[in-house]
Amino acid sequence: MNDVFISYTSADRPWAEWIAWVLEENGYTITAQALDGRPGENLVNNVQQAISQPGFTVLVLSENYITAADAEPNWPLPSQQDPTLTLSRVLPIRVETCQLPKSWGLPEVVNIVDQSETEAEQAILDSLQGRGVQDTDSDSFSIEQIQNQPWKLRRQLYTVYGFKEQLTEALSIEMMQIPAGSFMMGSPEDELERDIGEGPQHQVDTPTFFMGKYPITQAQWRFVAELPQVNRELKPNPSGFEGERNPVEKVSWFEAVEFCDRLSLHTGRPYRLPAEVEWEYACRAGTTTPFHFGETISTDLANYRGTDWKEMGGSGSYDRGPKGEYREKTTPVDFFGVANAFGLCAMHGNVWEWCQDQWHDNYEGASTDSIAWLDEKSDDEKVERVIRGGSWDFYPRSCRSASRSNSLPREFENDIGFRVVCIPPRTLE
Repeated sequence: MNDVFISYTSADRPWAEWIAWVLEENGYTITAQALDGRPGENLVNNVQQAISQPGFTVLVLSENYITAADAEPNWPLPSQQDPTLTLSRVLPIRVETCQLPKSWGLPEVVNIVDQSETEAEQAILDSLQGRGVQDTDSDSFSIEQIQNQPWKLRRQLYTVYGFKEQLTEALSIEMMQIPAGSFMMGSPEDELERDIGEGPQHQVDTPTFFMGKYPITQAQWRFVAELPQVNRELKPNPSGFEGERNPVEKVSWFEAVEFCDRLSLHTGRPYRLPAEVEWEYACRAGTTTPFHFGETISTDLANYRGTDWKEMGGSGSYDRGPKGEYREKTTPVDFFGVANAFGLCAMHGNVWEWCQDQWHDNYEGASTDSIAWLDEKSDDEKVERVIRGGSWDFYPRSCRSASRSNSLPREFENDIGFRVVCIPPRTLE
């Protein structure tokens, strides 16, 4: 009875991997199945087959999972009609606040929302053992569609701070506090697929600031576009890929600056684009690996071109990581449910993000503080600006924390957006 099957949706993959890691560390044998494809596709077969076999089934419950289940015509499971199927060996684990339909008839749910990592781990193990599933000395571990890869993501729980800039009763911009610190900016010379423009590495000190948890969405853009003009007009719906929670794109650097100016006047707080130093420091969140979640990347964690493009000599995988999807469009900013240690999401892929800085070919002569690198003609339309983070249309190498590129400030593309920074007032001593 030490076999455990994990059923989850792709959006909750990090949770599934963390739960798998907890169980593996305690001697359980793990298999898993993602509910990929159309919402609800194969859901009943997935779980029904699992609970009809010896062992135990874990359901990773969230709004994503409930949506998938509701789209499946044969759900809830026919356990009431078939006595060979029993839900007594099903362990539902709620990983985010969500209302479970009573018709599902699930046994007691283990709620790990807002629990510390230690508390969540203990609750899961206690519930399994309370249902008669005992750990063993076995060290076998196989996760279909999660493993079969030389990498594994472990979800960790952090305490992060921030505030919500309330635009309307239902619309806000979540701002995360980025603590003061220092880091090595740029990539080491031995980092795979690095560009010469990412060096030389140099130490930079940064004070505390606040940064948007997500890139600015189309709903947020539309609200600010209706505020009084400062220097230039803003189109209310510029984006090529529509979606309230999708990042705004097809906005120029100048338009992004106008957004910040209007937001500052409306809120009374100073908003602006991030300096390139701030962007990389916030993205890394204390890490030194190519990505804030480790040595490689997957399209289950970020939105980028996950397939090879032979004509352009591009690879859909990075290092020993897997190839994946090419979605050919943006995704909602909270699509993957993965944040770094500072609480920031979607720093890798989806849309490139404008920074304040003018483009320089490398870091020769760069400052060691966190201010934007600007030359005298800071408003010159012919001087390119820095963009960071990669996008849905670029390969994984461009999503690295140190990767950098550039675009003319008057240009607008369907793969460039931005997020905002707010600097807290300094207290004079």
